[in-house]
Amino acid sequence: MKFTRSLSRQETANVRRRSGLPAEARKHLSRSGLPFIKVSSISGSWSIEFSAVTLMYRYIDETKDTDALRNFFTMFFADTTTFGDQEYWDAKGKALLAYMKRIEAKKSSADEDAALLSEEQAYEESKERVESIRKEVSDED
Repeated sequence: MKFTRSLSRQETANVRRRSGLPAEARKHLSRSGLPFIKVSSISGSWSIEFSAVTLMYRYIDETKDTDALRNFFTMFFADTTTFGDQEYWDAKGKALLAYMKRIEAKKSSADEDAALLSEEQAYEESKERVESIRKEVSDED
């Protein structure tokens, strides 16, 4: 279900502060609503909401595969309503830690790739400058 929720004074202040706008410009922003998507069980005993500023909102809003969404939220429901035992929580914690390490490795790899690309570009620029100087010198002879 899609809906718009009016923001409280504090929520509006937080959005304004995080917006990156100068303080003077933020004073003139009016209080308004924020779009949400709410996913709930048929009985209404379980629900989760995503605001328009989250990636999940965009994913849900843009996906056409309703079966994939249904499966995803069925797993989400099961994960958040199953208390489990110590073994369950240990496995869940290990899975989360492994996921976070994979994400960090991808970030590190992307940072390293960007640094190498930057070094390569600087090298190519230097090489071109040296080549142009060499041509100028040889043209003067």
